[in-house]
Amino acid sequence: MPTNHPFNINTENATGDGSQYNDGVTKNHATGSMTLTFAEPQDAPDILHYNCANHDAMNGPITIISNEIFIDGFDGG
Repeated sequence: MPTNHPFNINTENATGDGSQYNDGVTKNHATGSMTLTFAEPQDAPDILHYNCANHDAMNGPITIISNEIFIDGFDGG
């Protein structure tokens, strides 16, 4: 039974490496002290998923939203 937690950005909520989303992702399948970096491309899907490649309960959605409200800066009021 695998004991490590390889971290993936996926197009589907699934374990393993079959649905990795690699556009803008550096070091998909990162483990231990490795750093996975995700720089969202403009054509990214609206919903992606983060998953442990070995454990199906370690997952969640990544919702890509428009940043139009930040075009002119952020007004903290």
